[in-house]
Amino acid sequence: MTERERQAFIRGLSFEGEIEDRDGVLGFTVKKDVDLAAVFKGVYDPAADPPIQRINLGYCIADQMVWYSMELDFGRRDDGWDSMPRMFQLSDGEREYLKNEMDSYCLRQTGMPLLECLDVLADEKSVFGRQLSGEAEDSYVQAYTSYMVDTGRVDDTLDIAVRSSGEDEWFSCILTDEVRESLRQKLDTFCLLTYGEYLPVPPVQNNPAPLQMGPIM
Repeated sequence: MTERERQAFIRGLSFEGEIEDRDGVLGFTVKKDVDLAAVFKGVYDPAADPPIQRINLGYCIADQMVWYSMELDFGRRDDGWDSMPRMFQLSDGEREYLKNEMDSYCLRQTGMPLLECLDVLADEKSVFGRQLSGEAEDSYVQAYTSYMVDTGRVDDTLDIAVRSSGEDEWFSCILTDEVRESLRQKLDTFCLLTYGEYLPVPPVQNNPAPLQMGPIM
């Protein structure tokens, strides 16, 4: 792969699925929508290696740095042993570029940039009062709120769902005015990046009208 081809590959990368917290590392899944044999030549041989199940790229929370390599994960072999992952090394410039892409993906997925996403994913105890998600239960957290078009404010309640292979659990948090305004700004940015439009502003009315609910995130 030439340098031009490599840079085209790096700049064409995109992510999919949930952002996972793996013991101090945020795990991003890279889409496999490329010619894997061509871009990973010398690292991966489709004739000799099992199929690539997943391409992982990590972001270290403590160091706030992208991993030095992408991990090609082959999953488990028929004999029950894990296949050793292969590493695709990244340059400092490539890691910086991918950090910006992670930031954009985090904003699209959660409504928060990467640094704020770290605060929520990395420290649930301080945010929710206790650890809600965990690898042992294969569970993760999703949060929902709504924007009221008639008032131009975010709802005063944040609904939290703990998703797992068993039954889902639901919790609610009461939001302060300061937090509601912060969330409104994040939703406004999310709508602009996703739909190309800002949140609707409250209509000017002479007579009161029934409240209307805006988008739910």
